[in-house]
Amino acid sequence: MSSRHTFSKEERLSGKKKIDELFSSGSSFYLQPFKVITVTSTSADEKSAPAQVLITVSSKNFPRAVDRNRIKRLMREAYRLNKQLLYDELKKQQKTMLLGLVYTSKKIEPFSLIQEKVIASLQKVILQL
Repeated sequence: MSSRHTFSKEERLSGKKKIDELFSSGSSFYLQPFKVITVTSTSADEKSAPAQVLITVSSKNFPRAVDRNRIKRLMREAYRLNKQLLYDELKKQQKTMLLGLVYTSKKIEPFSLIQEKVIASLQKVILQL
């Protein structure tokens, strides 16, 4: 993959089996406003992205879809701009990762804070590799 700032379909975590694996056997930590869940494995497939990410916002905290969609858009953008930190380390160690970012705050945070926390989350994930 090139170092362009994109967020392609291969980088999105989808499929019931992988999502179930993430939530059942993943390790997690909280870094307000996120709960970060990760599962790491050795790299077997060169074509797929080094990390697949799931971004979710609770409908209990945000009943209006427009609010959930805005938060997810902000989270995706912050991840897209900073994912190279994680990708470089995963490629170096020849690993793949399933990553879940769950928004836990009860209010819509500004993009600057979301981006700062996404970077901090990625750095903490890298330290746990």
